[in-house]
Amino acid sequence: KGRCDRYFVYQNYDSNTTTYKGRKRRRVFMGSLIADDSWHTLATIAMETYGIYTAVAFVESNRTQTGIPRKSRFVDGTLDHKLLVESNLFGPETEVLIEHFSH
Repeated sequence: KGRCDRYFVYQNYDSNTTTYKGRKRRRVFMGSLIADDSWHTLATIAMETYGIYTAVAFVESNRTQTGIPRKSRFVDGTLDHKLLVESNLFGPETEVLIEHFSH
């Protein structure tokens, strides 16, 4: 009974009303490295998580994880950047950010 009293108010033990108050919506974020990923992979991730995240952040480096130099693909002003950031791929309210890391 003590445990139930935290969540319900009993009136003559015939009916109950909850006293539980819902919490504010949680903010959920996703972050990942991005490089030469195919659009099939990005679209699959976007479809599976559509509308779930508050923001999605990608980090793109000018080097691979083994240290080999590579050309940045998602530079501001490119078609790839516009498609990823401005197309609502991850949901209409999801902000997509791309940070560039130069090594």
